[in-house]
Amino acid sequence: CATRLLNDDGAVMLQEKLSAEAKRLADQLEVQRREQRETQRLLEQCGQECGDLEESLAKRLKEYEFLQRAQAYTEDLLDCLNDKAAQIEVLEARMCDALQARRMQL
Repeated sequence: CATRLLNDDGAVMLQEKLSAEAKRLADQLEVQRREQRETQRLLEQCGQECGDLEESLAKRLKEYEFLQRAQAYTEDLLDCLNDKAAQIEVLEARMCDALQARRMQL
């Protein structure tokens, strides 16, 4: 009978240990599930942010390309004006001379 009592106590103890371990594992599983949900949420958020950044980058790239073309156009225009500046000055001097000569005639 004493052996049977020890076995019953041992079985109860074993059952308590198993119950405690099952609870610990269930708690750990719940923690991991929460972490998984949070990780999934963060992953989706990062994916959305990446999409937003890609859209913004595409827009900024178009703006940059426009500004590059505007800069090239402006540089070409300035080069043209610099090339013509000497001719314009000569023609302006001739016009001033012609106007002064006309005033002298009057």
